[in-house]
Amino acid sequence: MDKLVYHRCDDSKEPQKIDFEFKREITAYEFRNICVRMASALGYSNGSIENAFPKPKDNEHEVDKRQLKLLFD
Repeated sequence: MDKLVYHRCDDSKEPQKIDFEFKREITAYEFRNICVRMASALGYSNGSIENAFPKPKDNEHEVDKRQLKLLFD
């Protein structure tokens, strides 16, 4: 199990720690989604998040099994 942790170092009344746990076998697209959720939990605006983490177009996030075969065979 892997973790992505944000720890705030001040005494504000906002959340002091945000912790995401996830399986190791995730795709880059799934990791992107976790980062988007973390940014949202930290209070970033939707526009700012969309600029930093644009959505893939035309299923470009899907694994191309032919490309993997070329890499690993």
